Amino acid sequence: MHPHLLRYDKIITYEELLDEKGELQTRQQLTEQGIELEWWAYLQLQSKYLKDKKELGISKTRTELDEILLGPDEKMIKKTYQVLLEAKLEEEKVKETMIIWMRNFGYNINLDDWQKIWTRNKKITLATPYKENLYKLFYRWHITPTRLAKINNKFSPICWKCNKERGTYYHIWWSCKKAQEFWNEICKWLREICDEEIYFKPEFFLLGITTKIYPKETFYLMIHIITAARMTFAQNWKNTETPTEAELIRKIIACAEMDKLTMEIKIRKKRTITKYGTISMDG
Repeated sequence: MHPHLLRYDKIITYEELLDEKGELQTRQQLTEQGIELEWWAYLQLQSKYLKDKKELGISKTRTELDEILLGPDEKMIKKTYQVLLEAKLEEEKVKETMIIWMRNFGYNINLDDWQKIWTRNKKITLATPYKENLYKLFYRWHITPTRLAKINNKFSPICWKCNKERGTYYHIWWSCKKAQEFWNEICKWLREICDEEIYFKPEFFLLGITTKIYPKETFYLMIHIITAARMTFAQNWKNTETPTEAELIRKIIACAEMDKLTMEIKIRKKRTITKYGTISMDG
């Protein structure tokens, strides 16, 4: 926060200004904490808070960069540069991956749409294996025949399943004839179970990207079935055949139980915090 709102020798942070819910405290509440502001300064602060909340979002926890800037001055510039460099490299890696996927899909996807869809899909489930599967697929983590052939020319770059085309990442996951048969079957399942029109597009089945709006419960079910299908497909990565129907059903049931258990643990944890409140460390 800019120092002119208080004194030029002190910088105040949102950590001091916000309540437990992340909302800006009233002028009276701040005064009770020893933070005195003139009405005009408080109005400036309120305006900045609303702008930051809308454009950037406000986190209740400190980031690594916060810890550096609010910590001792020792090697601050070096530490700050390192964090910013890592963030920049990660951003470039994400953009590069997105461009490859868009090239596969055959059309451009707006960066804001990527972010919106990614955030929505991550919130659908709490189970770590679900999120791990999405991350691995997005970053194209699985080793393909073409990549192995580049590492060692003793390996063949031909697809393990169809044994005809080059085994690129996109080919194995989607354009291979056997992969197409597998995903077509999943698409039929979704249409029958959800009673909805499902577009047979790679971005939906591989990354959960769709512009069509479905009812919340229906979309939740779709994502669970698709994710279970991807996990089963990955477990049969080097096999010549795609997963069987029995394998897929077992995985869907296992994933449903896993997600249910994860949700119950979260609910119990919340109940415990509500019951006992904040534990004081003073006594």
